[in-house]
Amino acid sequence: MTISEIQRSMLNEALPRERVAQREQAGRALSYVEGWWVIAELNRVFPSGWSYDAGDTREVSREQDDKGRWRVSYSARCVLEAGGVRIVDRGHGHGIDKQAGIAVESAEKEACTDALKRCAKSLGYRLGLALYDKTQEHVADESAEQAPAHTASQEARIYDDWSSGVIPASELRKLWPTLSDGLRKRINEEKARRMAAQGAQAQSGGR
Repeated sequence: MTISEIQRSMLNEALPRERVAQREQAGRALSYVEGWWVIAELNRVFPSGWSYDAGDTREVSREQDDKGRWRVSYSARCVLEAGGVRIVDRGHGHGIDKQAGIAVESAEKEACTDALKRCAKSLGYRLGLALYDKTQEHVADESAEQAPAHTASQEARIYDDWSSGVIPASELRKLWPTLSDGLRKRINEEKARRMAAQGAQAQSGGR
């Protein structure tokens, strides 16, 4: 299975500005997207499934500061597979706590999440690639309540792919919650038309 044109279009949608968070690092502000958002978008774009493995973690440093807190850094290697594409990248995480175990846990989790996000950003603007452009041309305001899950052209392709059998019934059920009322109505009408045609053909054949 490869990434379809619909999925490619979804991956290259603008990154919603309200999903961009800020943090300070080394005295400068950095923009990033949270891990849960990336996972939610991967679920949306790849309803048939995707996977990742971030099991390869390494401790980079561990030291105590003058307040007795442990400062730990970890790196993680992630392998992301989605739509027939395999992406490998590394991420880093840091943990600070008076208990070494908690600092290690925080650092390792952050490294795994960072590695996943670094892999995902290679798939398109919406998954974080937009933030690597200093002008942030592909970051745009978008209301989560008003923005449709798919553009009109994407819904047209979904209908065509379903109608021609490219999208099976099992995948359509997964996509159903993200479709507009108009597209749902169109699909239901087509289903009714096909059922009526099959019924008429069955009656004709039984005579």
